[in-house]
Order: sequence, then C-alpha cells, then structure tokens
Amino acid sequence: WRTLWCKAIEVLPGGIQHVAVYYADRQRARSPGWQAVLETAQRLDCRMFLVDTFDKSRGDLLRDLSLPELGELVQTAHARGLRVALAGSIDRHLLPNVLPLAPDLIAVRGAVCRGGRQGTLQPHAVACLLQSIGRTSSASRNS
Repeated sequence: WRTLWCKAIEVLPGGIQHVAVYYADRQRARSPGWQAVLETAQRLDCRMFLVDTFDKSRGDLLRDLSLPELGELVQTAHARGLRVALAGSIDRHLLPNVLPLAPDLIAVRGAVCRGGRQGTLQPHAVACLLQSIGRTSSASRNS
C-alpha cells in the first residue's frame, strides 16, 4: 500500500496538498491501522489526516472506532503537525462526541442533504447543524 500511495502522489500535478485517509472500519476496507497511515503521511509530507468510513451503509465513525482511540488519533496527528478532518456519517447527534476532540474539520455531507449523501444540499439542515455546533461549543466552555 505504501508503494501504491507513493506512485499515486508521483502522478499528481505540482502544488496539490496530499491528504492521508484512515478508515475507521479498516478491516472491511482491508487497510492499515491509523498509526501506520499517520507515519507514512508524515514521510509523504501530507498536511491533512482524514478519518472516514469505508462502508457508508454500516453506520457512523464510532461504530468501529472507540471515542478514546479517536481522541488519541487526533492528538497524535496534531502533535505531528497534521490537521485532522473527521467524516463518516457525522450528524447533529454525533457532534457532541467528536467536537471536544478538537478536529480541524468535520465533514457532514449526508447530514445536510435531502436523500442522503447523494441528495440536494438543504440550507435548513446546515443551519440546524450549525446551531448544534454552537450549543455543543457553549456547553463545553461552560463546563
């Protein structure tokens, strides 16, 4: 996988920032553990570490990855100079769990589209999600 990753990067045009991807359901994706992906990401000068789900039909990011492990992953990636993006069926119910981990980005496509991730963006859903983020952030500051 490392060789394939290096080859893929070699064919990219200059100026493209590389993003490392770790699948929380890595057994299903037949992909390596996050520590190996993170180590390789550093060697390949990646700036972002994306944690996502491979099989979108099986549930959210925390189905196969515990919250403490996800927290360790985020902290380790930050300590090594990478920004962290979290994805994988994150919705307003999951936000209070993942926001305290301080990811740099959160991907929410399915949560803000009518008909799921391939649907039409719904401004009302975006507004509701932003309100949830505001409430979660306020609760964190007050505790």
